[in-house]
Amino acid sequence: AKSGDGHNTPMFLVTSAAAVGHAAPDRAIIVSRHGVRRQFPSSAFNFSLYAPGKHFDTSDEAWGAGGEGMGVLTQHGYAAVQRMGAYQSGRYASLLSAADGGCADGAAFVYCEENMPRDEKTAEAFFKGLGCALPPLHSEGVEYLIDQGSKPRGENGQCALGTQAQVEGRVGGSVDGYLRLYKPLLAKLSELLGCCAKSLCPAGMESCSLEDLPGSWDAAHWYTTFSGPIYAGKYFAEWIELTMLNGMDFAWGKLSVEEVMELSAFVTQYRAFEFDLLAARPFGSALLSHIAASLTQWESGQREPALAHDPSPRLVYYAAHDTNLLYLAELLGLKWLSHGYQPNHTPPGGALVFEAFGPANPANPLDEWQIALYFDIQTPLQIRELTVLSDDDPATTPSRVPVTIPGCSTKAEDDPHAPLLCPLSTFTRLVRQAVQPECITPPDLRAFAEGKASARSRGSHPGPIPLTNAGIFAGGAMLALMIVAVWVAVERRTGGGMLVVTREKMENVSLVSVPGV
Repeated sequence: AKSGDGHNTPMFLVTSAAAVGHAAPDRAIIVSRHGVRRQFPSSAFNFSLYAPGKHFDTSDEAWGAGGEGMGVLTQHGYAAVQRMGAYQSGRYASLLSAADGGCADGAAFVYCEENMPRDEKTAEAFFKGLGCALPPLHSEGVEYLIDQGSKPRGENGQCALGTQAQVEGRVGGSVDGYLRLYKPLLAKLSELLGCCAKSLCPAGMESCSLEDLPGSWDAAHWYTTFSGPIYAGKYFAEWIELTMLNGMDFAWGKLSVEEVMELSAFVTQYRAFEFDLLAARPFGSALLSHIAASLTQWESGQREPALAHDPSPRLVYYAAHDTNLLYLAELLGLKWLSHGYQPNHTPPGGALVFEAFGPANPANPLDEWQIALYFDIQTPLQIRELTVLSDDDPATTPSRVPVTIPGCSTKAEDDPHAPLLCPLSTFTRLVRQAVQPECITPPDLRAFAEGKASARSRGSHPGPIPLTNAGIFAGGAMLALMIVAVWVAVERRTGGGMLVVTREKMENVSLVSVPGV
């Protein structure tokens, strides 16, 4: 098989320590960010002023993007995702395999937003790496699942991003306070860029650097909270990181890969301003509820009306964005530190993976379904060099971080290979506590989030439920228990005796009072 960059890529020729360290999961859900994309041009930054004399090119041609329906996904990014898919086949081939050794029809299901070619092509690359054809993409209603927050939700538009006061109250009072924390990095980036041209400087200053630039609240763009030094740091640090990951010349030859990833602290910090819990509840509730519904559908084996797939697929893939991963992290209180990255960084191709273990699975000690959660990503150098991945050497082994779900995940202390497991019943309860149902547009999914039967579920039982002998007895027994409770209260006052409940032929319930002795 050939990757997106034309190189031959071995399929299934990988080994996975995770696959042999503990029993394979019975099902899996993968929520993945798209692969490496080109940087977007910005109306906020005039490059000639922020980096005088330096060249920036946002064209598809410069980045190797835009061809064959790729959108902004680069050919290099496609190839890197395909490498990861080949590696993950060592973990999940058993979920997808057919009797003849190929990929079974219907073994996987893919949710992908319509008119989002970088997501579609990322899914294609991943499944090509797995050794499978891309399953049909389901896009109807997916805009409510893969929701980044570009428009308000709710019946009256009440589900929106935080206000300036709310965001400032979350970050600690003022974004300007972070300039003190990031002063050394701002100075390093400013020197690298040659910032700034005099026209950018505040009045009265003949020269300035990034940290001197004024900032303000940006209400016009959903993807921007505050303009100013931290946002400039985020944009240019992301630019440098993407060029490095894409196999291009980066940072004008002045930084190492490690120094590039040090600067990416601006990326993670600014996203913490943008995509925190204030944004996660309105715009992440649908996706998290959908994931929980997928898991409970596997447990019950019964079709869940909120889902487009039935219980038969063993792998469900959501073609998503960094924003969606961060929303899930905020709602569940998740943290990870992948090899080579900043804390809770969501690099291109990174994925949250939910592995599900049924009661019969040897890795699961309970009589109910449990889940283990991971964050999977190649190291920065592996993405840049398109490393063929395997567990044969640390340099070729991708990063996998076991992620704790607070209030749920536990691990068997006597087994170093045991996964961090979270009982599905507890996970579902935590999800329903975390989400904001009024912000979930699809009615069946909102009903699931509220713990209610959906309209379609209720519609499947028209009219009264017929009474059977067992049903009559159950009702009679319940009535008897209520009478017993009343009788006990009376007898405690009168010094009475016992009350005997007898059943004859599943038909009659008798209450016999026996005087005290």
